Amino acid sequence: MSIAEIDDAGQRAIALGGSLLQAARKPTDNPDGDELFAVYASPAGHPFCFGTH
Repeated sequence: MSIAEIDDAGQRAIALGGSLLQAARKPTDNPDGDELFAVYASPAGHPFCFGTH
């Protein structure tokens, strides 16, 4: 999954009633790696992530 795919998945989640909690970024424990993740909340408030590594 690329950053564009993470953004597309996030837009779909928002369209379905979710909300963005944290924009796509590299994890703090591996800032030089190729991992990215974004955190969203479901309409009920349950957090979930989209990520790539």
